Amino acid sequence: MKNIESFLEERKLLIRNAFLLTLFCLNIAWFIKLGFHSLMGDDIGAWRFYQGKGLLESVFSAGDGKFRPVLNLFQYWLFSVFDVNYQAFFIINILFNFVIVYFLYKIIFQITKLDIIAFLASAIYITSRFSYYNILQVYGFMEALCLFFLLIMIYYSIKLYKDFKWYYIHIICAFNFLIVFTHERYIVLVPALCLLVFFHPELWKKKIWLLPAIILPTLLNYAVKKWLFSSGFLIGTGGSTINFDIKLVATFVAAGLANMFGFNAGPTYLNGIDIFRVNSFVNISVGIVTIIVLYFFGIVFFKAYKTKNVFFFRISLIFIVLFFSLMLAASITIRQELRWLYAPFIVFIIFFSYVLSKISLNKMKTCLLIIICFFIFSNDYYYKKHIGNVFFVYSQQIADSAYKETIGRYGESLADYKVYIQKHRELNWPLGGSMFFQPYLGSNFKVNYYDNLNEILTNEIENEKFVVYSFDFNNRKLIDVTNQVKLNILLKNRTVFYDFLANLDHGNVNPKNGKLDTPNGEGGFPMTWDNIGKSLTLISPYKYEYANIQLSNESKSLLITAYLPLEESDGARLYVEVEDSGKIERVSQTDLKPGKDNFVNLQVDLSSYSGKKVNISFGVESPSGDQMADWIALSKLLLVN
Repeated sequence: MKNIESFLEERKLLIRNAFLLTLFCLNIAWFIKLGFHSLMGDDIGAWRFYQGKGLLESVFSAGDGKFRPVLNLFQYWLFSVFDVNYQAFFIINILFNFVIVYFLYKIIFQITKLDIIAFLASAIYITSRFSYYNILQVYGFMEALCLFFLLIMIYYSIKLYKDFKWYYIHIICAFNFLIVFTHERYIVLVPALCLLVFFHPELWKKKIWLLPAIILPTLLNYAVKKWLFSSGFLIGTGGSTINFDIKLVATFVAAGLANMFGFNAGPTYLNGIDIFRVNSFVNISVGIVTIIVLYFFGIVFFKAYKTKNVFFFRISLIFIVLFFSLMLAASITIRQELRWLYAPFIVFIIFFSYVLSKISLNKMKTCLLIIICFFIFSNDYYYKKHIGNVFFVYSQQIADSAYKETIGRYGESLADYKVYIQKHRELNWPLGGSMFFQPYLGSNFKVNYYDNLNEILTNEIENEKFVVYSFDFNNRKLIDVTNQVKLNILLKNRTVFYDFLANLDHGNVNPKNGKLDTPNGEGGFPMTWDNIGKSLTLISPYKYEYANIQLSNESKSLLITAYLPLEESDGARLYVEVEDSGKIERVSQTDLKPGKDNFVNLQVDLSSYSGKKVNISFGVESPSGDQMADWIALSKLLLVN
């Protein structure tokens, strides 16, 4: 008999470990492809906050009036070790998320004694829409740390009722202190903790010191802010004042409740996709999930009512008060972000698991549970495809583009340039003015923002080293327009006699082919590129010829803007040839390389041909002999004085 019991225990342990390993892999697989490369927004602000500060000053400072010494301690250490290495923070967030998953699994198994319920609930936690801030932002560690502390408190609260020991409540009080000084939002735990003491006969005997111990962190947080830092007790997101607008709070609470069941209630920039644009199947399936979940709640509460199960109602009341307290905390500022709903959601998952533990799962109820899980996972996958619309995700895309186009191309030498970036409100948060660049270029580095290119086309800029970027919000990227600006400078006070690109039909590709893998099958074709717009694009070894171009005595130069668009190229050569009376002369050739040397403005002297009618050819060849990806786009081909 003992051998059978031992075998069954070993089998259960093997299944549990297999579930945990699966969750570990799911936790990595769900997030790993979402990683970016650049610190930005609040995260780069946090990096700057700790610069030049020692440990004690960092821990006991109140940035923006928010006194969070526990968070400060962790962030100080993380920035000391990893500096601005975004990928390191990203991996840490993923790994720490699994620590939370492990404790969630442990709690739900403790309640239900069913590994399958613990596994499914933990998987739902991982794939939830509320998770992405915790993973993708350095400040997400703050949210995750609070969830971890919250789970520790729930774990020991459950143990108080299953296997009472006095040190359990000591642990709960200690973590209540830590969580309040990690984020003041968690002062809302006080009512649920007081109920915990009130409903437990042993704890209630010590209420005289337990209740003050529960309330003390909140009072201490208030006193420190008021008397040491002269800041408000509660400060909303972005430093906004919390005014407790009852109507707005009620609206957010209702939206939060809808989000618990899977409805995507909230604006696109916070939730990824507006609920009215969500696929009809998704909304219908969420409605089905809601009905089934409420059905399970209903049958359990009705059974408890009929059997007068007072203990069940007491535990349920603690869960409900805890849930709505956390929901209120997520609903009192100027907006409701999904990350704030993660805490009430984790309580919702645990409470629902507790309810399921009170049900005998026959075939019908098991099928309903399978339907719930199928719809939840498929809907989470659907919502995941729209997270690029959430403000901190597309801001990360913008920041990565900014890094690639600036530091990535120029390195620390960018500090020697005057940098101009087009103004746009969506750049304010990710770049923070010049702050985004300062970890790499020094605290004195400044960016110049412009409304219109004409603002910077001054005489002074002609004598400076400069780079200029426009901003394409639709593609979330900065576009280097330096060469266009330089060309505009070259064109100042000059007359254009002939625009070759406006007269493409007057020229011909040589040699003709018709079977190439290009838009027109030829080696030269019109094409639009993100960085330069419309162009004549040539591939090696083809050229584009214009016949009988009359050069007046004033048309003395060619102005050319050339771009090597494909990074797979190992370099290509642009050449210009002039044919006069059967004699061909190569008047210019320039090599373009991938990277920062892939863009050039050329001025070609044609003064020796003034007054003549000539043939002019623009061609591409491969200096290395390897013609792969050797394309050159010509966005300006002008004959000027």
